Amino acid sequence: MLQENGGIPRHIILMMAVLAGVTVANLYYNQPLLEMMRADLGSTDGEANLITVITQAGYAAGLFLLVPTGDMFSRRRIILVTTGAAAAMAAVIAAAPTVGVVWVASFFLGLCSIVPQLFIPIAGQFSRPENKARNIGYVLSGLLVGILGARVVSGYAGQWIGWRGMYAVVAVLMALSTVVALRLVPDMKRNFSGTYP
Repeated sequence: MLQENGGIPRHIILMMAVLAGVTVANLYYNQPLLEMMRADLGSTDGEANLITVITQAGYAAGLFLLVPTGDMFSRRRIILVTTGAAAAMAAVIAAAPTVGVVWVASFFLGLCSIVPQLFIPIAGQFSRPENKARNIGYVLSGLLVGILGARVVSGYAGQWIGWRGMYAVVAVLMALSTVVALRLVPDMKRNFSGTYP
């Protein structure tokens, strides 16, 4: 179990950086794929563009509703649940028959993409004081690589395997992330005893 200011092993910091990038990328994969999705689903331009808006709205809801629970409940459990749910939502998008199904699944995919916002405070709280800035920097670097790389990866992959294939790959990536988190994310003491409100 990690102890406050007690230090975090380097392999856990690197794992958090990688999973932060993989998870936040879920918010941006759809942007280069919107035209393919529109044509395949028979939707209008406006309906297709809403996919991006709804994904970001889900993320905002996750920041508002889920991130604060990291102080109340097991962060490890929240990470496992959100990455597992993200895998399921990506699979739903890959198989979606209508744009409405994509909207609903995209909202929940965004909602479950808040893992980096749990990792950053973990790096700050449990690192040794002399390593806090460096370790937070590693996690933030992973986050930024995910943001910047997602569009490039999905744009190229979409040309080869289509948008459904891209989301099938995302589902596998998130399932693998859940397994990695299950094996490597340690338990941490919660530091808040009040109620959710």
